[in-house]
Amino acid sequence: MPQVMDRPAEKAVRTPRSGVNFSVRMSNELKTQSEELYRSLGMPLTTAIQVFLKKSLAVGGLPFELKVSPPPIPDMATMTQTEFDGELQRGYDSAMAGDLVDAHQAHAELMDRIASWNTRRN
Repeated sequence: MPQVMDRPAEKAVRTPRSGVNFSVRMSNELKTQSEELYRSLGMPLTTAIQVFLKKSLAVGGLPFELKVSPPPIPDMATMTQTEFDGELQRGYDSAMAGDLVDAHQAHAELMDRIASWNTRRN
């Protein structure tokens, strides 16, 4: 006698997701910190990335200003002995080469640099 097979269950109808997959390679630490940040703002990282891209299109570029950080000022307290000796040697070599500036001129140039750094940060 022939066997009667049950009819297979009807497959659920899936609606296709809109969009495409997008891969970004980043460090695990950056991903974790970013996920935590945006989770605290109430959105998943994928939504934050979409917001970034939409804002980029709206403004026609990066949605923030790119700035070059000023070079760090050498700090003797954080230098190794070798780094400190190197700074001293660099200063000595510069002085021996005649690369000297009057103290008043040096002060004025330093104040100008500090003012421009503060302006760039704001």
